[in-house]
Amino acid sequence: LSFKDLSDFIIPLPPLPEQQKIAAVLSAVQTAKEKTKAVITATKALKKSMMKHLFTYGPVSPEEAENVPLKETEIGPVPEKWEVMKLENIFRITSGKARPKILKESPAEPYIFPVFGGNGIIGYSNEFLIEYPTIILGRVGEYCGSSHISQGKCWVSDNALYVNYFKKKIDLKFLLNALEILNLNKLKNRGGQPLISQSVVYSQSIPLPPLPTQQKIAFILSAIDAKIEAEENKKKALEELFKSLLHNLMTAKIR
Repeated sequence: LSFKDLSDFIIPLPPLPEQQKIAAVLSAVQTAKEKTKAVITATKALKKSMMKHLFTYGPVSPEEAENVPLKETEIGPVPEKWEVMKLENIFRITSGKARPKILKESPAEPYIFPVFGGNGIIGYSNEFLIEYPTIILGRVGEYCGSSHISQGKCWVSDNALYVNYFKKKIDLKFLLNALEILNLNKLKNRGGQPLISQSVVYSQSIPLPPLPTQQKIAFILSAIDAKIEAEENKKKALEELFKSLLHNLMTAKIR
């Protein structure tokens, strides 16, 4: 960037009072966005704290937690009546398949969240792979170690793993949060291409309370997730509003 680039640059310059009004409008939106961002950060911190509490004491209040009998395990203290189980004893996983020819020619629609690109879920399909809600794990690349619940009928690329059989009855949302605490991402190979193998997944252990307790924990954490999602959507809307106002105010389409 040279001085000449800047000296030749042209900007709109309305009268000072109008400049101040434009600045005030844009600043108001920017402030709202920053406040929303702060709410997101605080809510994520709340979830992290809540997860630590729930996976140590169960769905009880802080006051009741003092009376919960705990036992020491390989993954830390958990309530006495809970099991601690390796993932190989909870489910069976398999790799996805290479992108089908039909999807190379015409990508499946509609796309679903998260769109992994080459490293995970690509989209819905009427004829490929899985038709049921299950856990999908990123195996290679950018999303290595991330976990998600599949939505509707979808296919999984060969750069991801998915659960094709459950050996234990388990709440999917509880399992998703247990995997989040486990943080498979930290276990990936950092020497080259990020990679998580089936054997690494199977060797990890999680706490396993009775199913009704799993469902209570999942319900509490899902409520926090819903709050985070709502605030994320609000933040995106404010970002779009800022861009729109910036353009329209600076071109005098809105006065």
